[in-house]
Amino acid sequence: MPRINVPQAVIEAMRKVQAPMTVQEIYEKIIELDLFIFDTPNPLQIVRKAIRRHCEGIEFNDAAKDKYFVYLENGRYWLRNEGVKGAAGEKKLHPKAHESKELDEVAIELNNLHARYISILRYSLLEKIRALDFREFEIFSKKLLEAYGFIDMKVTSTGKDGGIDGHGRIKVGMTYLRVAFQSKRWRKTSVGRKEISQFRGDIQGKFEQGYFFTTSTFTRGGEDVSFQPGAVPIIMFDGNAIVDIMINKEIGIEAKSKNLLVYEDAFDLLISGDSQIDLFEA
Repeated sequence: MPRINVPQAVIEAMRKVQAPMTVQEIYEKIIELDLFIFDTPNPLQIVRKAIRRHCEGIEFNDAAKDKYFVYLENGRYWLRNEGVKGAAGEKKLHPKAHESKELDEVAIELNNLHARYISILRYSLLEKIRALDFREFEIFSKKLLEAYGFIDMKVTSTGKDGGIDGHGRIKVGMTYLRVAFQSKRWRKTSVGRKEISQFRGDIQGKFEQGYFFTTSTFTRGGEDVSFQPGAVPIIMFDGNAIVDIMINKEIGIEAKSKNLLVYEDAFDLLISGDSQIDLFEA
């Protein structure tokens, strides 16, 4: 068979099936009939773009002048100038409605991509934290507390003050509380009851609050003893909680994002001519 391009392959697939199809079905039929060899990691997107470029009612910068396809209200495509029993009773989707559907689909895709990006970012941030040496992680913990308004924060000298890696103050109401923190740069071992109790013993009577940072996780036993009546409370941050702080306070990261704009419900009313809304009203 002579080599054909993607739009021609789509046309051949539709004529072979003699029924409207989704983009996925069209792609699968092209592969089944060996109509085109795709040299790309995302062939489905190539098929979708080819159909949209040549689809009636869809206009964008890269749209083609020649229109071969129409978009039906059930989400399938068909040949623009050919009737078929399989398409009986199906209506062409109005271009405006089609564009709205396309916007919804793209918005969903963008949200999914964003969720995947954040997941990868979180994993990468945690790995970078785990790559710090123990002293760097102590300094990093100090900076996390400073980002939340803690003052006079100091990292203790190695080997001094027992399990206290740093200390400072935080203002609560009209007074200041003395606080201390400990940092455990662990990967596999979880922080448990023993470590939390030992840290509390080191700060009891000297500080009013304790903060425990770890790049791993806390055991259930460790969580159970973090708050006890009459004892210094220990606020705990595992690897995921530390990443949350970094993202919320933009510590070690820089926000570079584009806003996703959507239509408001009142948009159609705004331009209908019946609206009493003043477009230039302050």
